[in-house]
Amino acid sequence: MGLMCYDFFMQEWQVGKLIKKEMVASDVAGLTFALPGFQKPMAGQHYDIRLTAEGGYVAERSYSLASPPEEVGVAELGVQFVKNGEVSGYLRELSLGAEV
Repeated sequence: MGLMCYDFFMQEWQVGKLIKKEMVASDVAGLTFALPGFQKPMAGQHYDIRLTAEGGYVAERSYSLASPPEEVGVAELGVQFVKNGEVSGYLRELSLGAEV
């Protein structure tokens, strides 16, 4: 499956690299991605994550930004892992260095 983040400022999908993965609760992780074109975030902003399977099936979810405003080029997403969740289950299995 392919995974991409949609940047509403740049109006395009971006590919990022997972650089940090930290459990912040039993079912929630902070996933930090290096995104070269990531701009300074605005309050209330979110990113859409889209998984696309080889057969063309698409699953898309929105995740809140947890990055402080001064962190440019990095996006931390708060991800709650849902039992049998398509996207959160995929994100749970990502290893550091994975490009998404």
